[in-house]
Amino acid sequence: MNKLCVKLPPFSPDYSGVCSAIFDLNCIAVIHDASGCTGNYTGYDEPRWYGSRSAVFCSGLREIDAVLGDDEKLIQKVLQAAESLKPDFIAIIGSPVPMVIGADLRGIAADIELRTKIPCIGFDTTGTGYFPDGIAEACIALLERFTLKTDEKKLSGVNLLGVTPLLFGSETISSLKNVLLQNDLELVASFCEGLTMQAIQNAAQASLNLVVSQAGIQPARYLEKKFGIPYLVGAPIGKKAQADWVKSIFSCIEEQATQYPGNCPGNAEILILGDGVLCKAWQMGLQSEFGVASDCGCIFGAVPGLFGEDMLDLDSEYKISEAINSGKYTAVIGDPMFRALIRPDTELDFLDYPIYCVSSKMSNQKQENCIGEGLNSYYPHFTKAERADSLGKLI
Repeated sequence: MNKLCVKLPPFSPDYSGVCSAIFDLNCIAVIHDASGCTGNYTGYDEPRWYGSRSAVFCSGLREIDAVLGDDEKLIQKVLQAAESLKPDFIAIIGSPVPMVIGADLRGIAADIELRTKIPCIGFDTTGTGYFPDGIAEACIALLERFTLKTDEKKLSGVNLLGVTPLLFGSETISSLKNVLLQNDLELVASFCEGLTMQAIQNAAQASLNLVVSQAGIQPARYLEKKFGIPYLVGAPIGKKAQADWVKSIFSCIEEQATQYPGNCPGNAEILILGDGVLCKAWQMGLQSEFGVASDCGCIFGAVPGLFGEDMLDLDSEYKISEAINSGKYTAVIGDPMFRALIRPDTELDFLDYPIYCVSSKMSNQKQENCIGEGLNSYYPHFTKAERADSLGKLI
């Protein structure tokens, strides 16, 4: 019962991560399910869906198909769609029922590719993992299949890894890319917002990979092992943190060295809830800008290489609730949905930072852009003088 959600909605699952990762590409994405999972992705997990022309299909899996294992029915539907749409590749994406019946999605994908001569990738997603796992799986599959080996390197070329609208608002993504542009850095590929097939093919030309969320860590490790490209983990949250981030980029390129963020010592008074890498970026931003210590509550599971005493593995509603109500923190930063977990006898400030993969449209709030000095304008009350006067309770 550790994963039971009573007050929180389920976070975006792994199959939504795969679909989001390939959203901008000329591909056919087929979610093998009975319609519920596809509706969940298109209706709630993808902010870009309405008004788009992305080809996401449902296989229309029925009970008799599951019982008899009729893969040919799915294959024929995909063949018809491929004939009509002429995609660059096809993705067959798993959901809970194919997991239970043991559907061989990679085998189905191989069969489809043999018949269509179009690259086809099978993803054994289950709906029980979180979206960063799906994004990472999709990115690695695309890199394995389409990235070209090259001896040509762009000295100021970088890839962004882990950029997803499920975590970042559109203004935040634009600001992130502008930081690179303003510092004469060339963006080779952005995984996975604004991604193109040409960018995937050229990804090995980058001199450094920038991991801005935990979905980008495994693809970064793949690129380092396969093409020798080092990576930098972190994001520029806060004015000083942005300057340090840019400095670290050039240092990593020059030394061709991988770098993880360091520890932030201090008695934490704030709990930050969200993606592990972004929480760490917030933590370092708050420390450098306002001298405030905080703990990172990673709600999508452990991040290998990142965990220390200030990194908490809060991968269930129960763990999140216990941390919020522990009495250790005076404030919490997180999605507005987490307010529901605050007990009546717990006194703390709650500072809203909506995350689409948590609350989707339910928060009805726009995510503030906290890249660079955006943090300094959005959270000015973290200065010591103003915190001494207190903002008053927001709950």
